[in-house]
Amino acid sequence: MKGDFKKGHHSTFLITCTAGLEAEARREIRRALPQAEFDRLFLKGNLLLLSPQEESEVISTLKEAETRCVSRITPLQAKVEIGQELEESIATITNAAHQIGRLKRGQTFCVRCNRRGSHEFASREIAKAVALALQEKTGAQGEYEITTDWMVSIEIFQDTAFIGINPPNQIAHKEILAKRKYAPGERPFNRAEQKIKEALELFDIHIDAGSRVLDLGAAPGGWTIHLASLAKEVLAVDPADLAPEVEALENVIHLRCRAEALAQRE
Repeated sequence: MKGDFKKGHHSTFLITCTAGLEAEARREIRRALPQAEFDRLFLKGNLLLLSPQEESEVISTLKEAETRCVSRITPLQAKVEIGQELEESIATITNAAHQIGRLKRGQTFCVRCNRRGSHEFASREIAKAVALALQEKTGAQGEYEITTDWMVSIEIFQDTAFIGINPPNQIAHKEILAKRKYAPGERPFNRAEQKIKEALELFDIHIDAGSRVLDLGAAPGGWTIHLASLAKEVLAVDPADLAPEVEALENVIHLRCRAEALAQRE
């Protein structure tokens, strides 16, 4: 079990929030908890909150705080690295949960697993197997349909699993009032598409509908897809593949070569 993920802080929490509005979620939390610090997680809509305060104090404060982007707040007590092999991952997570030391004989618990990334196993497989293993190790009783003394939260981010064992009322759920930054189907193709839009506006560059545009180093096509919506034709130069939706555009011509090769062509 990795003990350094708290980085000297007293408590750690997984915060789920509106995807694309992570910065606003951090500001909301800092208004309520000025000493809060954050670690990045690779998936949008997720933050790791580090606090010098007790878990119960943080949960109580954030429950009462006015927020628009924050959804769920889960206290975490352990972090482990896992692989693709199911049995090994189950053993690693179970041992970490056992070492937290909160489950006692005669108590009840429920296991929930949220998995992000690509794995050879399902979240339900992890939850069921860990519940059975914890029953054997602790003498506590795993339940599924009734209110329990403890909630075992397993939050997987590809090769990393965070574990929290908490009373159910110490996992806060809040209503999200802020919509996601981009509606479904309107999100930029990638950051490059958004950047070219900003650059054209900043430098006051206007592309006429009848113009031809040269896009060097085009793949995967963030600039290309936006330029193609403005110009008559886009010459996309890159030896790598363009995204299928870019390649399919009728006014995009893809030259599979490096930019320097253009000078050698007659």
